[in-house]
Amino acid sequence: MMKSLLSKTVFAAAGIMLSSATLAEDFSYTNISIAYVAAAEFGDEDYDGYRVTGRLALNDALFLQASQTSLESEDPLSIGGGPLTTQDVDSTSIGLGFHHSLLEALDIVLSVSFLDAETFIDQVIVDSDGFDIGVGARYAVGNRIEVNGTLRHLSLDENDSTLFQADARYFLTKVISFGVGYDLEVENPSDNDQLSVDVRIDF
Repeated sequence: MMKSLLSKTVFAAAGIMLSSATLAEDFSYTNISIAYVAAAEFGDEDYDGYRVTGRLALNDALFLQASQTSLESEDPLSIGGGPLTTQDVDSTSIGLGFHHSLLEALDIVLSVSFLDAETFIDQVIVDSDGFDIGVGARYAVGNRIEVNGTLRHLSLDENDSTLFQADARYFLTKVISFGVGYDLEVENPSDNDQLSVDVRIDF
């Protein structure tokens, strides 16, 4: 299955990254990235798609952030015995972040974003709105490796969930980097998780 293959790729790439740490300079908060995402949601259903994320530094402490995610179910689904069709899940977030350096190679990052999610299946659209609050840290291992951890609280139409995100990033140059990430829903760790592989450009 695609997700199983991606999982093996993620852990292999993470091993290579950590074993090759040699050279992080000041963290950039102006960047854009595009990621391939493989997700397991709603129990047994698998989804894959893409995510585009951007950040824009406003000053030495604040930044704007936005992302667009589009996922499609790998297998056709049916609602109430209707025709089989794939399910699409699109989400958009936009918000404000704050960062502060605790050590030379360690930043704490806080963020709050507005969320809009739409689910499409068999010409039915379910729209959900809410917010996303995140608390995390960025740590530089040398100046080619960066590791991140974030705890996020999501509230969509009064449905609350908590996510833990972890990712590692290898900087090919100061501008171009490659990352692998894993997202886990704390309340349902066996049902809802995501794996991602991305490329990012820093400005």
